[in-house]
Amino acid sequence: MLRRPLQVITLSLLLWVPCFVAISPQPASAVNVFQACDVNGAQKTDVCQERSKHGNPVVRAIHVAINILSVIIGAAATIVIILSAFKMVRSQGNPQEVSTARTGIIYAAIGLVIAVMAPIIVGYVLKGI
Repeated sequence: MLRRPLQVITLSLLLWVPCFVAISPQPASAVNVFQACDVNGAQKTDVCQERSKHGNPVVRAIHVAINILSVIIGAAATIVIILSAFKMVRSQGNPQEVSTARTGIIYAAIGLVIAVMAPIIVGYVLKGI
């Protein structure tokens, strides 16, 4: 009885694994090497050119963190939608179970919308920084 839902969950998780593999970790630094970029003539160094090409490393780290969280929330919401749909199908017309499944689908859909909108909102806010 539980074998089929476990297969569905396993398959859906396996489909999300490439998303996690594609996200590479960002390097961290404890020293602010970009402070010297404000000195005359320092803009031509490799470090300063890298900064101007890719932007602030803190902003990039925030973008990466939001993207990772969005993928996790999106995967969880998708799994909840699938499980709630199975629950609705198996409810056999029981109004209480149908209501519980519908509520789960609605909450998961809201989570999915938040997961899609979060990177857009954070990107808009961080453009001003």
